[in-house]
Parts: sequence; C-alpha cells; structure tokens
Amino acid sequence: MGGLWSAPSAKKILASVSESEREGIEEVTIANEAQAGVTLFRAISGEGADPEGTIDWVTHPVKDGVSPLFAPIPVKPDGTCDQPPDRASMIRWLVKNAMFEYHINGKMFGIKREDGNGYAAVMLCRPPNCTTDFLSELRAAWYAGITPPWEGKEPKLKHVKARVELALEILGKCHKECVKGPHWYVYMLMVDPQCKGKGYAKRLLSFIAALSARDLVPSYLEATGERNEAIYNKRGYQTIKKYPIGEGKAEQIGGDPLTVNGGLAGMVRQPTPRTVTTVSSGK
Repeated sequence: MGGLWSAPSAKKILASVSESEREGIEEVTIANEAQAGVTLFRAISGEGADPEGTIDWVTHPVKDGVSPLFAPIPVKPDGTCDQPPDRASMIRWLVKNAMFEYHINGKMFGIKREDGNGYAAVMLCRPPNCTTDFLSELRAAWYAGITPPWEGKEPKLKHVKARVELALEILGKCHKECVKGPHWYVYMLMVDPQCKGKGYAKRLLSFIAALSARDLVPSYLEATGERNEAIYNKRGYQTIKKYPIGEGKAEQIGGDPLTVNGGLAGMVRQPTPRTVTTVSSGK
C-alpha cells in the first residue's frame, strides 16, 4: 500500500540540493502547523487577493454574495475580512485535512515571513512513488473532524457536497491521465496575500525543479484560471489537458459548472539537467 512506503525525511530532501536551490525553505513540522494553516486559509479563501479557483467554486453556494466567484474578499480598514461562516469552516476543514494527510504521506515545506511571524508561503507536495491510501485518508478526516462541514440538509450544503465530490473525481482523473510513472506532485502551493509579488512561489517551484532534476522524474500540478496557468507556464510547466467540472449538472451543483479557462488544467514539467552539483552533506 502506498501509505506504508517510507519517503526520505524532509531534512534529507532539503540536504540533497544546494543552498541556493533551497534558499529560505524549511520543513513545516506539526509544531508549526497552526502558522502554516493560517497562511493556507488566507490564501485559499482570498483575503484581499484572488482565491484558489477550484475551492472558491466548490464553496461558492455558501459565499452568500459577499464576493462574486473568483474575486477577493475585501479587506476592511481594520485589516479583517467578512468571511461567510459556512465557507470559512469548510476551508479550514479542507486545510486541516490536507495538512495532516501530507504529514503522513507527503511533505510540507514553507518560507517564513520576513519578520519571522508565520509563513509567507507554504507548499504541500508528494515525492515520487509516495501515494495515499484509504487508511491515511481516514486518519486525516478524523483529525480534521470526521464529518465535513458540508454534510447537512440545507440546500446550499447539498450543492457544496456535490461540488466537492465532482471536484475530487476530476482531480483524480486529471492526475491519472496527465502524468505517468514516478513524479513529484505539487498538491498545494499558496502564498499569503500580504506577501505576494516577492518571489516566494518561484523559490518553491525552483526547489521542486531541482528535486525533479535530481530524481530524473517530472513534476506535476493542477491549476485553475488563466493567470495561474500562465504563472506555471513561465516556470516550465506545460498544460497536458483541461477538465471542466460539473458540466450538465446545474441542478445537482446549484449553479454553473467550473469551465473558466477550460476548467482544471493538468500541468507537467519535465526534468532538466542541473547546473549546480555541490550540495550540503546534511550533517
């Protein structure tokens, strides 16, 4: 089973590339999980910046008109945002579930903010041949709260549940069809809205590129929206295929399908020869 496969420790992974290739990057440990969770929540929910497209679509039935689809949640003068409570609880559940699963069957890396107060950027990734299984998924769900917040009788919650199930189905299909064989999987890469434009995403993607080159395997990720796709294109990722989510299911999902820019894009970057050969011993 994939969950029983022992991946290299984060310390060994970091030590396997040069200092320039891992600049400022550290393992996000369980002790720092809360700080990482704040960064992921702020970035995914769109506090003052564009939200993560797929999750914004999934939770849109409970966004309550605070902000239109794919638009930021406005920041008030006091620095806070009016997050719809149901949407906020759903995103927190998804973040907590993902972090725990990637502690079990993956790796979490981050770059601290310049003031050292929390993380500027966080990445959840999975090394080659390290896969998930039902047991690890169940443990992650138990940790996050065994019953997801969208499990309810209220119509909007039913629509969210339908969207979640369809999104997970398409994510799995996209991953399976767009990349074959061992690869590095970037499941989630988020930059705090207050820290955008400072090259944090570029540094994390360069780190993955170095690991991909070291292992001679491609790296893979999914993206939603023209802007995100263009960002990854600039870092060497090629779009393999796009997948609309929820087409022909308007009644089931309570609205329009996710078809912006063609839908969910599966993107692959092939390994390139490394130009840096000197690495830390890790001792």
